[in-house]
Amino acid sequence: MRIALLSGDNRLGWPGTQLIKAIEQSGHQPLLIRLDEISALISSEHEFYLKEERLSFEGGIIRGLGAASTDEITYRISLLEHLNFDKKILINEPYAFRRAKDKYATLLLLSKNKIPVPKTLVTEDAEQAYKIAEKWGCVVIKPLIGSRGLGPIKSDNPDLSYRIIKTLKRLHQVLYVQEYIANPGRDIRVFVIGGRVIGGMYRVAKPGEWKSNIAAGAKPCKLDLNKELEDLAVKTASVMGLDYTGIDILESAEGYKVVEANAAPSWHGLNEVLKTDIAKLIIEHLISKIKS
Repeated sequence: MRIALLSGDNRLGWPGTQLIKAIEQSGHQPLLIRLDEISALISSEHEFYLKEERLSFEGGIIRGLGAASTDEITYRISLLEHLNFDKKILINEPYAFRRAKDKYATLLLLSKNKIPVPKTLVTEDAEQAYKIAEKWGCVVIKPLIGSRGLGPIKSDNPDLSYRIIKTLKRLHQVLYVQEYIANPGRDIRVFVIGGRVIGGMYRVAKPGEWKSNIAAGAKPCKLDLNKELEDLAVKTASVMGLDYTGIDILESAEGYKVVEANAAPSWHGLNEVLKTDIAKLIIEHLISKIKS
């Protein structure tokens, strides 16, 4: 069986190498495929080409869309949907993947399904964004599309908030202003595969640092999951339509709040904490879907 790793560029990183290893150990053939090298032919039969060769595989894992223009991203999403339409089993499913990459779409869907999320303003109106930042006091201003903790800025200073908002508007960015959730210097990552929680961890921020992403230097620590956390994670994955996901949760005075559901998560820190081969579990889930 041929199993593809689909990405917008060559940067598969540590998760990609782990998935390739898991595919090989399962007795199947891994294919590394860049989305910008695929051509799609629409006729009476649907055909796909990698360079000049006919492309054929049974299932795949979407790991990223790459840095690209709006047209290129739109094309790549449509291409993935086309592959899905042609009975290629992909995880995560293309539209669910796209939606999870969009913080606005994610919070909207979660909120509609009664999943607690931080209070958030999304706007292109700089004046409104500034007024809300001033009213809420301490806020986090984020890019609408982003990952690995890159881009978010915490501000409890009206002048700083104003400068951030002004800069983002100059760069034609959508303004995403979120209330800052006071927390014990950590957040929670829960990993779900195939509707089942396989484990979780605390991500403890470095001293003096408010970001708790592993990529930002946070330390992974053991977490004993309770039923409330497990149920929240499973419901979030289900609502988002994600086969596998790392769900980021904050502890607030009002209870747990879901911040993000990652459609192409890393699990380096979780591997250390759980001592579990997570890549193997992801591949086993994909193979099960292909065979069914």
